[in-house]
Amino acid sequence: RLERGQSILEAMRRKNQRWYDYIIMAYFYGMKEKEIAEATDTSIDSVKSVVKRAKEWALKRSSENKDT
Repeated sequence: RLERGQSILEAMRRKNQRWYDYIIMAYFYGMKEKEIAEATDTSIDSVKSVVKRAKEWALKRSSENKDT
């Protein structure tokens, strides 16, 4: 399970660095959306949108790879 998670994060980093950065800031560093927006000089709405798309992509990828 841990390896699958690491694999998904690595694939996300290759696909879209911004998605990866925001997910790392939100879930590994525990940063709030406002903090991410300030750190990246973007709007909170943009942060919400990027995180949502990244999570949806990761969940889809996870469900596709359950058998592996």
